[in-house]
Amino acid sequence: MKPNLDMSAFTGEWAINPSAVDQLHSLMANSDLSSVDAARNTNGIGYKFQGSTGCIDIVGPIFRHENLWTRLGYAVSLEDVLGELAAIARDPAMDSVVLNIDSPGGQANGINEAAQMIRSVASKKPVTAYVGGMAASAAYWLASAADRIVVDETAFLGSIGVVLTLIASREDPRRVEVVSSVSPNKRLDPRSEEGLASAKNLVDGLARVFVDSVAKYRSVSSDLVINDFGRGDVRMGRKAVEVGMADEIGSFNRVLSESASQRRRSVFDAASSQAQSVETGSSTPVHTLEQGAHVAEQEWNANTNDCQSNFSSKENFIAVRKRELVDETREAAANRPLNVIEAARRAEEEWNSNFQDCHSEFSEKENYLAVRKYELSRGLY
Repeated sequence: MKPNLDMSAFTGEWAINPSAVDQLHSLMANSDLSSVDAARNTNGIGYKFQGSTGCIDIVGPIFRHENLWTRLGYAVSLEDVLGELAAIARDPAMDSVVLNIDSPGGQANGINEAAQMIRSVASKKPVTAYVGGMAASAAYWLASAADRIVVDETAFLGSIGVVLTLIASREDPRRVEVVSSVSPNKRLDPRSEEGLASAKNLVDGLARVFVDSVAKYRSVSSDLVINDFGRGDVRMGRKAVEVGMADEIGSFNRVLSESASQRRRSVFDAASSQAQSVETGSSTPVHTLEQGAHVAEQEWNANTNDCQSNFSSKENFIAVRKRELVDETREAAANRPLNVIEAARRAEEEWNSNFQDCHSEFSEKENYLAVRKYELSRGLY
């Protein structure tokens, strides 16, 4: 059964890589709609997680609301993404978020609001955007709102700008595209007609919001975004890092395996600091859950407002925090300085077990071993 493709779905403002809409047309033209229900994710699990890190996939073109394309698995809806994000933000067992992004962009509608929500969650739990394939246009807008962006060397980032797609008439389904002034490379063969000046102003205004938002989230000037972030084109991996579009080269597995306690700016840090200032003794090593519960209660009493902003009850806070305190003590014990022989053996094991990531930062094994032996012998894990 072939679908009756409603071309109105492709009108309006878009922040998307050039070929993606055409790919959606092709996919829909060859889809069997009888499989729609089977294609839906009905497992009821919600977001994925590893340890205390919640993972949200943003894969494919982005729509604001669920529709036929998202149900078929060809695209992703902001409704689903933000629902999963809110669930992770509320879950006391989750203390960090990873956005796994591989998207050409999508509808501009709702992207600014979604980026603001990502930044809001990042103020409570660290949010990392990982890009293994592409974060173009609207997808990069979302990625920029994370605390940091980690990319594969072959990933593509950018395509910053807005395109307004119009249908001339039902009888003439050809698309007319207007490209924002700040993105001369957004379409390499742009078409324009008289009478579209007002539409041009519309996309220019939306593009300005896009640029200013990226500049704010990446802590750079709007002029730098316009001039150095591709001017509507994309940047690859290392070049994206060099110009400030991303923070570092890395792998998805490394991002997931990083200890959340080492990177987060959570309520625990504020609570612990406040508790120490009133001499609760939370700097003392905590070896048992009973000791952890005692210290956690002191932290709650010393900084109740901040704790309540992340946990619905004192009991929930103590249940999570007491385990955190025990883990911190264990980590501190494990991170003792190693002697030279132990440090050399550990560095060799790290290189052999994680060659790709190590080699991405050190051209020679000997250089890596020299640096890591120095760090490990001083307890710098």
